[in-house]
Amino acid sequence: MLHHLLGKGIAALVLVGFMAFAGEARACQSFARVDNAQVMALMAQVKDPKIPELERGLALETLVCDDRPYVREQATRDALSAASSPMLRSIVLTHIIHDLKSVNLELQDSPQLNEPSKNFLRETKGIVPLRFDRRFPDVGCVNVNSDYNISKECTDDQRILIRGTKINLKNGRGDGVLELTDGGELIGYYRPRSDASPIPARINLF
Repeated sequence: MLHHLLGKGIAALVLVGFMAFAGEARACQSFARVDNAQVMALMAQVKDPKIPELERGLALETLVCDDRPYVREQATRDALSAASSPMLRSIVLTHIIHDLKSVNLELQDSPQLNEPSKNFLRETKGIVPLRFDRRFPDVGCVNVNSDYNISKECTDDQRILIRGTKINLKNGRGDGVLELTDGGELIGYYRPRSDASPIPARINLF
């Protein structure tokens, strides 16, 4: 009985620790070279689904602070491919977003689009560039296409908010919600104005 209770207690502590860890995921304040042997060992942990997700998340935290972009990208790719829980996938998304300089929001035509959305699609040729400016990892926010680089707060009208495995986007012209896929894409919709119908949207993260 005692062994059973202890087992349940340990499991609960691990779960609480992992949830706290997930909430604390943030961009690196600085990058440093991780020893090559350690990189290989941590890469093996990150992509091994048999290893507890807490350990994989901790291994990822080290790899995403390496000063080599290709190491960081491979680490997030491998972590995403093996991640099953929303918490670990949220950690991966957080690191990907905060490591990017810019992305393109790709819009797709649809028979359901109304005239304002069709006009916006023609105007932009289906591409909306998003430049990532000031980052606020403590609140899961990145300002986009913003002139508020000196701002000490996340702007309300030109920003990306990371919420679990989704992002909530506002870029001054419209807003949208996109969700992380297994393939390293964000898929969802973008609405260019209040009277426009949602336009199918995609962001390729890698």
